[in-house]
Amino acid sequence: MEFSITYRDTIYTGILENNEINDYIFLDKDPQKQMIDLLTNGYMMSKCVSPSMVSCSCCTEINKFKNTVSELSDLINTGGNSSKNGKLCEVLMGSNFKKKFPNIEYRDTSDIDRSGDAIISVKNHSIDQIMVDFKNYESVIPTNEVNKLIRDLDAQNIHFGILYSSKSKISKKDLIDYEIIDNKLIVFICGEGINGIALAMAIKYLIALYEANVISISDKVYELSNKRVGSQLKDIYNNLLIIKTKLACHINRIKDAREKTDKLFVNLNDESNGILCEMNKLVDESNSIVQENHREKIINIHSLSELIDIIETKIDKKKDIILCKQLLNLLIELDITCYYSEIDNCIHFNKTNKNIGKIKLSKTNITVIFYNFTNGNCYFNSDFEEIKNKNFHILLCDKSEIWQIIKDRIK
Repeated sequence: MEFSITYRDTIYTGILENNEINDYIFLDKDPQKQMIDLLTNGYMMSKCVSPSMVSCSCCTEINKFKNTVSELSDLINTGGNSSKNGKLCEVLMGSNFKKKFPNIEYRDTSDIDRSGDAIISVKNHSIDQIMVDFKNYESVIPTNEVNKLIRDLDAQNIHFGILYSSKSKISKKDLIDYEIIDNKLIVFICGEGINGIALAMAIKYLIALYEANVISISDKVYELSNKRVGSQLKDIYNNLLIIKTKLACHINRIKDAREKTDKLFVNLNDESNGILCEMNKLVDESNSIVQENHREKIINIHSLSELIDIIETKIDKKKDIILCKQLLNLLIELDITCYYSEIDNCIHFNKTNKNIGKIKLSKTNITVIFYNFTNGNCYFNSDFEEIKNKNFHILLCDKSEIWQIIKDRIK
């Protein structure tokens, strides 16, 4: 990140190469305010040096201030001590995660004996509790730290755990890995820094292992029933971590280039949709593995990869292909299932097992058709919609009004 500061007609410039700080600034809703707050807080932290003063028996307020500043100074000035480094990681990681994922319950347990550093509760899910242990070592995390987490899980009768290393690798483990030890499913993740998104990815990975019939439940004992499936899921989530990093860097590039040229912004936005399609393809592959191992089979549904191959075959214009991919991404986000029919050359989509419309593919244009289930009076936008055979026809383009109408029709 390049920056410049003007002070009294003098311009000072510099380059900030720390990606972790860059992400912290630009992933915020207001990057400018976030940068000002970061400079202000950094200056205040630099002043947090324990005051050398003799306790005054006649001034308790000075003593209270001294103790408060000492605690804050001890937290920041770790001196390389591993315990202090870990405590600092716990504080920053907890704050980062709760800010990004307010809907997930995060409870700090670092001061509770044999309870890890935090316990996370996922609402409306059979996995009720996940214990998290943070490490901020410069060297490789030894095996005895894994054993400590297992003992803490036993003490609290919790069957799921995450060992998160912000800097170094974990002994005998990949970038993201898992293992069943003493009937406990533990996910390992390392090298992602103080990053709430990486922790959320580890939670999603653990849940995916559980839901994919990788874990079988018998008398509250959780064991791997399919090593091959678990290995496939691990590879997928490794790729998701890589793409997540690419997407974060790409978003920063978009924001930096926005003021330079509208044409460059459009190209970067198109590339972002392509990256998003890659992520959705990986997630779709993961869901396919889950479905293949599930008892019930889902019919009349095509994967995202198949649908993308179809539209690239059926459509000539690059702009129409991009619009179709953008619409598919929207449908996936809204939990809408899709399948292609050769009979009418359309991609049909349904909601809660009810066919609500289809995408008509052609060489010249793309038409989105919504079925009309209303008897009597109904509303439509005469500027962008046309009624044919009692159904609503919308010619797909990049106008914001069109996309708002589509969202309203889906709801």
